[in-house]
Amino acid sequence: MTFQRRFAAIVLSAALVSGSVAVALGDPPARNEQAGGHEVYRADAGAARDGGTMNVTVVGVDYASGRIFVAGPRGRVAIQVLPSTSIFSHGNGYATLTDLRPGAHVQVYVSRVGGRLVAQIIRIQ
Repeated sequence: MTFQRRFAAIVLSAALVSGSVAVALGDPPARNEQAGGHEVYRADAGAARDGGTMNVTVVGVDYASGRIFVAGPRGRVAIQVLPSTSIFSHGNGYATLTDLRPGAHVQVYVSRVGGRLVAQIIRIQ
């Protein structure tokens, strides 16, 4: 009888642990940031859509949050720069976010994700 109880306890423990690991390893819910630092989670926030190409001038860079602010035909716009964003400098050289400075003319290929613009490729002109 003791063996059966131990076996049942082990099986139950394994089921509970594997279930919580599956929940922990799942994708986090998509989120949208709103003013005031509050985050609102929405199911459709993670759907990426093509945002086109922008030929703009950098007017500001927030290195801490990984965003650039650009001035274009529609005014000042914030664009999120991710670690996966490819940044190219003059010619074929690679660059980083720290190479972007106010006044730089750039071509940015963007996606729209949850109402925000996210840079996929940035070419410094």
